[in-house]
Amino acid sequence: MKSLILLGALFASVSSASNMSPSRADANPALFSVADEDTTIYLLGTVHILDEDTVWFDDEVKTAFDASSELVIEMLEPSPAEMQSILLSKAIDTTGPTLSQTLKPETMARLTEEVAKGGISLSALEPMDPWFAALTLVQFQFQRAGLSPETGVEKILTSAAKASGKSVAGLEEFAWQIDLFDSLPEDQQVEFLEQGIADLADAETYISQLIEIWSAGDVDRLANLVNESLAQDDNLRARLLVNRNASWAEWIETRLKDPGTVFMAVGAGHLGGEDSVQDMLAERGLVVMRVED
Repeated sequence: MKSLILLGALFASVSSASNMSPSRADANPALFSVADEDTTIYLLGTVHILDEDTVWFDDEVKTAFDASSELVIEMLEPSPAEMQSILLSKAIDTTGPTLSQTLKPETMARLTEEVAKGGISLSALEPMDPWFAALTLVQFQFQRAGLSPETGVEKILTSAAKASGKSVAGLEEFAWQIDLFDSLPEDQQVEFLEQGIADLADAETYISQLIEIWSAGDVDRLANLVNESLAQDDNLRARLLVNRNASWAEWIETRLKDPGTVFMAVGAGHLGGEDSVQDMLAERGLVVMRVED
């Protein structure tokens, strides 16, 4: 089980690692399309942790992007002030029990060890809700691997879209995404954090595996990894994957009613395996095609 690392790599808005091997420099991620007589929607599955040397924005991906007048991504980032305000109201609890009062002593000891590696004080995590502490640990791990949000897929696509005059829209809002975690019962949040701490020892290897599979465009292997990671937590799987895929399939079906060409980029975990966006579209009678070189 590596659900926390998988979350950061495929589902959450984190970005770019800088020590991937040279053999992964030329990436060919899976690209799909769904179309009717006057509308085409391209679907790119992204991994949010790519180094600046990985070549992915070329070939069929660039051709599809250039042909599109709209870019749609999972979420448009709010301003730093708005983001801070939302996190302070939802992820920080200055009146309730601290993490050290909530977690088991052995879990707290491991958390203290990991925080020390990240170079920050444990006191910064004490008022955090367990789910937010878990995602913060992922950020620490990615930073230690040389991560930078500025080289993430969505950042590059958004910058390119704005430079070429394309419209940019988000499927979800930041506050709504935060509520996916903040509304989890506390015991599930604690379990999420405990599992994340246990997974961190193998995080860099796991991330490398994800990047390798994504770069090869191997949808089946990626789907197996996603299913394995979330199989034991039906609630989290429904929140992060199934329900959102259904919502996005509905959005695609509605958007097909208006002419145009759209480039849609979402975490690659949403475009593979059972209950994928493609599955949801098939249930609506829509055919999704793989775009080949």
